[in-house]
Amino acid sequence: MFQRKILLSILLNIITISLINGQLTEAQKNKIDSLVAKWNNSDSPGGAVGILLNGKLIYAKGFGLASLDYDIPNNENTIFNIGSISKQFTAMGIIRLQQKDKLSFDDNIRKYIPELPDFGHVLTIRHMLHHTSGLRDIHSLLAIAGWRDEDPRSNSDLMTVLKDQRDLNFVPGDEYMYSNTGYILCAKIIESVTGEAFINWMQKEVFTPLGLSSTYIEDLSVRVRKGNATSYNKFGDNNFVRASEYWNYFGSGNSFINYRPDFLGFLTPIGFTVGATNFQSLTASTITNPPIYLNRRPQQNTITIEVHTSANQNANYTATLGNYSLILNFEELD
Repeated sequence: MFQRKILLSILLNIITISLINGQLTEAQKNKIDSLVAKWNNSDSPGGAVGILLNGKLIYAKGFGLASLDYDIPNNENTIFNIGSISKQFTAMGIIRLQQKDKLSFDDNIRKYIPELPDFGHVLTIRHMLHHTSGLRDIHSLLAIAGWRDEDPRSNSDLMTVLKDQRDLNFVPGDEYMYSNTGYILCAKIIESVTGEAFINWMQKEVFTPLGLSSTYIEDLSVRVRKGNATSYNKFGDNNFVRASEYWNYFGSGNSFINYRPDFLGFLTPIGFTVGATNFQSLTASTITNPPIYLNRRPQQNTITIEVHTSANQNANYTATLGNYSLILNFEELD
């Protein structure tokens, strides 16, 4: 199975760090180019690579095609689905409401979604942000209900099957298990508190303050959008078909963003503090204390997606939706 790689990453370990005036040499650029050469063809899907060093963009390049149908190449304005990286934006929305005293992280979620079953344990917003809710994942629930992998699915579909659930996978707070369901419910909580559609409120309260002018949330996968890259499956030696676009749900995924102006800009210190809304304290405001234990190792679990840390405290984030794939890697350099 071919997976389109949208390598929006800070992969500073792939080059020799000996920059002149903060710039890459031609040899270093060529080395990076060689790593994605097999995707940089005129007849295959590709992606994009971005590298930042100390908050400064030192490399950005699109490669391969955004559309095989019309021979449109990827470039700095191509818009990609960033999958589960969307969860950090949903969490920002929740935190904005907490900052305005509209809700508390430790509120019982049935306060805002009373139609949910009583699972016999208090399930809080904090549990869902940290993937410690015990809620079964949307994809597992729909599979048990007989849905095929490529069948379209939406937030309302989740609520239809979730209302018939009577148990959780574990007592909330006792364990960690990645769950898209929790972030879909966070989107519903935002709608309940604000009285507005999640998509519209997020545009106004999160994306616009962050200067993400081309970023949007999609709730209908077949909607026509200009500038979007298409997701493909590969079969045979070099044959591709468009991947089934089943993703009509939001909150846990389905944010679309152009990689250089918006996403790479968001990763810089300026992008993270733009406007009157300062999101720098996002992770600090919800870090668990004591830390959650995952696979018997201390895990400083924050509000974004599943984080894997190495011995030198480097971190990477991976997100996949359909055949869109994103890898975001942070390296702490000596």
